[in-house]
Amino acid sequence: MFGDLKVKDSQEVESNWNKIKEKEKGSLLSGIPRGLPALLRAQKITRRAQSVGFDWEEAKGALEKIEEELRELKEAFEKGENLEHEIGDLLLSTVNFCRLVGIQAEEALHKACDRFVERFSYIEKKLKQQGKDLREVSLNEMDRLWNEAKGK
Repeated sequence: MFGDLKVKDSQEVESNWNKIKEKEKGSLLSGIPRGLPALLRAQKITRRAQSVGFDWEEAKGALEKIEEELRELKEAFEKGENLEHEIGDLLLSTVNFCRLVGIQAEEALHKACDRFVERFSYIEKKLKQQGKDLREVSLNEMDRLWNEAKGK
């Protein structure tokens, strides 16, 4: 039951909740706090839009959107303008793709950060074993060690 309304599953509960919020606030997207972590907020926004059919039929369309946004970012970079705007669009499109394939974007980024820290620590450890400092070696040497760390 949802008030006096019978619902069959949690998706229908969420849909009804969204309708109530939309009536109260005037927008389907109202009530998603701006203070949430940005990746989580983006996932909630795109899920809410999905609830009314504003979504890709399949994840491939969202992946193509990422490619489009990347092209736009490259153009903005070459022109030296609108970088923040285009990066934001690329990130939002990426989060939307994550949602469509069942991945929590926030968790995926945390794990990527963990991998980065692990690999960078490997570089530091290897250089220390060689009696070298990070500031003394070339990018090529660090990149070689990075790839070595990736292979582990």
